[in-house]
Amino acid sequence: MIALRVAIDSSIHQGNRASPYQGALSIWEQCMAGQGMPFRNPIAAADSIREAVARKSASEEYLRRREKRTAIATVGCDGTAGLAAALRVQVESLTTSLPRETTGWLGPLVVARSQAVARAGQIISKS
Repeated sequence: MIALRVAIDSSIHQGNRASPYQGALSIWEQCMAGQGMPFRNPIAAADSIREAVARKSASEEYLRRREKRTAIATVGCDGTAGLAAALRVQVESLTTSLPRETTGWLGPLVVARSQAVARAGQIISKS
């Protein structure tokens, strides 16, 4: 399943630069950079938080504030860019060519994304 996710992520993030997803990603990236968070994509934003927590490079309070700030910016920039909608279209397009047994593996990816969105919502609602 991890290999499938990597393949999908690679296809999406390295794909056709003229695709609607790539256009939305460019807008998202500019929006995030404008808020002092120069991440290439939402995965990089989430990874930066996980890496900081794993390194224990800052206080728990600072990391909580950083996570909250990043979540708020990510959601706001997604709204500006329409990134989630463009991603949905891109993934649907990619998965239509996959064998049925492979598409069955996508369920856990959808669940993981839903959990991440729910976590971001919790963080934002506590602001």
